[in-house]
Amino acid sequence: MKPGTFLQVAKANRGKSMVAIATALILSLSIGLSAAGHGGRPAHTTKRAHPAKCGRVNAEYVPSCGAWFGTTGAPTLAAGEAIAGRQSDIFHEYKTFSSYAGSRSFPGRSAEAAVDSHHMYFFDWKPRSVDGKIIPWRDVASGAMDASYVDVLARKIRSWSATHGDEKVFMAFAAEPEDEIGRYGTAAEYVAAWRHIDERFRALGARSSVIFVWNMTGYMTRVPLWNALYPGDRVVDWLAWDPYGKTPDNPVSAPVVPFPSALGQDKGRRPDSTGAYRFYKWADGPGAAAYGTGRVYRKPGSHKKPLMVAEFSVCWAPSTLGQAQRWYGQARTVLRKGRYPRVKAFVYFDVAACEKPTGTARMASNFRRAVSVKRLEQRRPY
Repeated sequence: MKPGTFLQVAKANRGKSMVAIATALILSLSIGLSAAGHGGRPAHTTKRAHPAKCGRVNAEYVPSCGAWFGTTGAPTLAAGEAIAGRQSDIFHEYKTFSSYAGSRSFPGRSAEAAVDSHHMYFFDWKPRSVDGKIIPWRDVASGAMDASYVDVLARKIRSWSATHGDEKVFMAFAAEPEDEIGRYGTAAEYVAAWRHIDERFRALGARSSVIFVWNMTGYMTRVPLWNALYPGDRVVDWLAWDPYGKTPDNPVSAPVVPFPSALGQDKGRRPDSTGAYRFYKWADGPGAAAYGTGRVYRKPGSHKKPLMVAEFSVCWAPSTLGQAQRWYGQARTVLRKGRYPRVKAFVYFDVAACEKPTGTARMASNFRRAVSVKRLEQRRPY
């Protein structure tokens, strides 16, 4: 993700090949927020009632049944929730090392407001400085960034949690690193950086205040990289990937990948050999077949880690409106039927205009129905 302001954090190659979609499409949708919205409810008090077997959340914020719904909420969380027709459980932002450096507060104004209105906070922490300069993974691993960034963030998260009832935040370090190898360093340096961050958070008493999310693209051509990039079960709390039906950098005329194909295979004991994003079976044990070679890779260690779809959406164009509409209809079917049971959070990415499900009234309706299934109605920890 790009560093900088929230509207600038879309992927670096996003928005270059798509014609801008009028903002009026978003504003014209008169979708009211659900009763669980931001109205005058006191922070950290009200909880939704659920059957006895559900509603429990463990120390890593894994719901006992179902899954969370989250959004990037661009340009604001309220705008994203208006399109969804419901309050989200997770608010996802993208930050750089400089975002929380020096006297800058954690988690920031927008995130604090989200937490106060019963949202869990999830942020990606990109190793870039205030001037946009890349901070190599090896510099993070060596400890050279501790005094300026790593230790500073650890102390701020520890302090924030202590004054917020020991609440936790989700944090990813350098999400989608498969595409950054070479620019930021090697896979081994990425692993070393992750492990060093974990060590510093533990040393400073902040590890119990943060839930570490290891976030890959999950794309089929990246399969051979995942084992090399994995820092280990001790470091990682959740595993995540970012499946798309179509992205803004795809040709306008390119077809939309159906929702189940985009998320990859989820059933059976055979490795995933056809999914566009093959991460699920890699994490679940059967493994994923590398595109082009067929070589199978499997996650080392535990196959019981909770999974998160940290980004999902489809970039639509006038020529693919019908396909995009069906994509959200497929999403509802998949979610309602309980497929991908290991996934405990689905977070929507809507930064680019074409990724907002506002192309037609039917598209918007299909999206709202998809993110309102009972599976995504779970009791939040705060």
